[in-house]
Amino acid sequence: MSKILHVAASPRTDRSISRRMSQTFLEAWRELHRDDEVIVRDVGLRPPPFVSEAWIAELGSADFILVSTPMYNYGMPGTLKAWFDMVIRINKTALST
Repeated sequence: MSKILHVAASPRTDRSISRRMSQTFLEAWRELHRDDEVIVRDVGLRPPPFVSEAWIAELGSADFILVSTPMYNYGMPGTLKAWFDMVIRINKTALST
């Protein structure tokens, strides 16, 4: 059994293309991998507060990370950038070479 961490970053709900695409992906994934666990971290609708150790553990325990985000001038929303800034820990959640 695998664990997928889905990080959704669009502030839109019904009109969000990235939300629809990630839901389509997850539906297809679940058809093939019924026992897998999916954790959803929605930074678009619930921007991240200061990071907690639970978030670091959540990221560290994921086998896969699915990031669904709109493209704003080829960049990411500030809430997603904030999430990355808070969860990346050298040699814990990211490897340093």
